Amino acid sequence: MANSKTFAALALLLLPMLSLAQEDSADDDFHQVYKARLGEKDHFSSSGKRLKTAIAIVRQDRANFHVFNIKDAEDESDEAFKTKESREYMEKTGLYISKTTEKAILNGTPVVQVKLAGDGGAVTLITENEENDKKLSPKARDTKNIVTGRCHMDSCWWWKVEDSQIMKSDSQGTLIKVLAKTTSIDYSPSVVNKKGYPDLPPKKAKWGTVTETFIFCSDKNPAYFDYDKEQKKFVGTIFTGSYGVTEGAEHLYAHICQQEMKPRTDDSEGLSDVSIDKPTDIFNLVK
Repeated sequence: MANSKTFAALALLLLPMLSLAQEDSADDDFHQVYKARLGEKDHFSSSGKRLKTAIAIVRQDRANFHVFNIKDAEDESDEAFKTKESREYMEKTGLYISKTTEKAILNGTPVVQVKLAGDGGAVTLITENEENDKKLSPKARDTKNIVTGRCHMDSCWWWKVEDSQIMKSDSQGTLIKVLAKTTSIDYSPSVVNKKGYPDLPPKKAKWGTVTETFIFCSDKNPAYFDYDKEQKKFVGTIFTGSYGVTEGAEHLYAHICQQEMKPRTDDSEGLSDVSIDKPTDIFNLVK
């Protein structure tokens, strides 16, 4: 993570962007969002050499946009990376890019969304499915936000995501606040044996109240946690690839972070428990 002096220097470089900042809470330091297609020309440096990292391709896209007037139809402008110095800083410090997104960038020409938050940011894919979702009816879009929690024995429960927003991001990962509610249904053994578990809850399912859940999208330390009133702390788990009791949280993680959970392949158990005073403390926990 950048130290205070480095970030102060970046603040001067990105001064035009800071005027666009908006803060939703004390933990939010959200600055700007832009969309871009990382086209074929973005995969080559200005000297014609093929770029070998995803972050270098993201940087070249901004150089092509601002300096060389090479633009794809989906490219949007930004105030953050107009100068050579700011683009160099972007590549040096890095933006969080999941393995899934990195692979898509290196092997194709995807449309991505770049979000700047705090002293970092994140690059996420905008899939064709997401673009097509905008054309769906409100009712159809609603089911897209329903995520299976867990079906076990003779019952199932589901998440319904109402909203999500980035709180902070750096090279370790991206912290996302999720507003969601849940519902559960019990089934008789005969129904489960005959029809199996359903993908969606009944149309007349009764949903609980909307609550805040926090997801930490990270290749090394993926985590899920929420606020515990009794402990007066944010508690949860950093996944170790286990299944069962954390299955529902893992499904929500996959939905929000656009990547599936993968079991650890080494012998280390890794961290498991999360107990922090505020959501952004997760960045200190996983250092």
